[in-house]
Amino acid sequence: MSGASNTKAKEIERKESRSVMLLSTEGLADSRRCANVLGAIALDVGLQRITPQTGNTMCNAIGKLLKLKEMEIKHGIAEMDGGPRRLALTD
Repeated sequence: MSGASNTKAKEIERKESRSVMLLSTEGLADSRRCANVLGAIALDVGLQRITPQTGNTMCNAIGKLLKLKEMEIKHGIAEMDGGPRRLALTD
């Protein structure tokens, strides 16, 4: 692929793909949304929309949110039968 057509392809890809910043403002309510945001982070780093350091920071934050959810499921207390579990982080 020539340099000009490669540049054109990247411009089209940038316009058509959703930025991680847009996706992340919509929240991470479920695993599909989380996977979409992680994929968008990788794409944005590859397209140089965000720095690798920013992408790494965002991935680390998502990992910590997932760990918190895991701890909530394992150790949290349901406020009512079958209700969502809550994990108290302080006494």
